[in-house]
Formats: sequence, C-alpha cells, structure tokens
Amino acid sequence: MKLPKHQAGMAFIGWMLVIPIAGLVLLALLKAIPVYLQHFKVQATLTSIQEQSEPFSGPSAIAQAISRRLSVNDVTNVSREDFTIARMLGDGYDISLEYEARLPFIYNVELVFVFSENIQVH
Repeated sequence: MKLPKHQAGMAFIGWMLVIPIAGLVLLALLKAIPVYLQHFKVQATLTSIQEQSEPFSGPSAIAQAISRRLSVNDVTNVSREDFTIARMLGDGYDISLEYEARLPFIYNVELVFVFSENIQVH
C-alpha cells in the first residue's frame, strides 16, 4: 500500500461550509460588542453611585442620579423603569437592575442579551 507524500488539505466543499459559519459567528460578535460596552458603562454608573461619599435623601434622588449618569454616558438600552430601588432594613437602599437588549441579527432572528445587577447604597 502506497501512502501520499503530503496531505492535500481541506477540499472546496469543506471551505464552503466553514466560511459561512465563521462569517455568522463574526457577525454575532461584531453586533455584541456595543451591547457589552454599554453594559460596562451601566456597571461603572452603579459603582460610582455605590461609592458616592454623601448619602442620598431618598429613592427619588438615587433614581435621578442614576438617570443623569446614564444620560451622560449615552446609555440607550436601560431606562428608569428597569431599576428597582427598595429600602433595606437598616440604613440604606437596595438597587437592582434587570434589563435585556435585543438586536436584529438575520431576517427574523434576534440576538437577546439579558443583564442583571444589584448593589447596596448606604
């Protein structure tokens, strides 16, 4: 039995299967980058609220500070209705955020990103 001297590589049909799949993965990654960048801005906003030195006067002041900071950072995926601000038993507030971002992908297929954050403010 005679073996070939070198390996020929992937056939044309193999490349015709690999290239479209790689293209779809690349497209999904390119569409996901802005969503995650905005989520990092949301995380930074919540961290700055948590680390603020002066105490808040109430839930409305917290909501106003969050809305202002999100507006300055140009965050469009999150609205005031996505936040829940509840008074804790001791001194402070529990702020939770749950939101999802939907992006059109191909035809009637969407990419859905679900985020959840929770902080305590004293």
